[in-house]
Amino acid sequence: MYGRMCTYWHKDFFHTLHGRALSFATGVKLARPEMTVLVHSGDGECVAIGGNHLIHAARRNVDITLIAVNNFQLRHDRGTVLAHDSHQRVHGDLALRNPEEAFNLSTLMKEAGATYIARWTTVHARQVINAIKKGIQNKGFSFIEILAQCPTQYGRRNKLAAPCK
Repeated sequence: MYGRMCTYWHKDFFHTLHGRALSFATGVKLARPEMTVLVHSGDGECVAIGGNHLIHAARRNVDITLIAVNNFQLRHDRGTVLAHDSHQRVHGDLALRNPEEAFNLSTLMKEAGATYIARWTTVHARQVINAIKKGIQNKGFSFIEILAQCPTQYGRRNKLAAPCK
């Protein structure tokens, strides 16, 4: 879903290795500092497999805007427990729970040094658009988290209400 989000922007884009988008974007920004660099990523990609890259991009305050779609799932690895999900929730196919307290991504980004942080849901389309605009205008690392529902996997396994309720 979000792996192809960049095709809607009508700009140049690269599809990089899973979890390595921020490293690639950092290289682009260093080579071409005049460019506006956006990264679209799922939470599994930027927090789980690419978590170190996320922390260091924020710490270095690289002038990049990261749009992270968070559905609390890492479906590629079928059952990986995510560091930013509640220890009370079931993950993936293995019915595992996170044995540790969850990361709060906004707090993590603040502590790591991001200079613009926003968090909205998919229901808040106008606010998301405004947050992306502000993130692009910000000089430094911008982190925009979009909470997305995942009723088929996450919701069903955790016995959450049906999406229509």
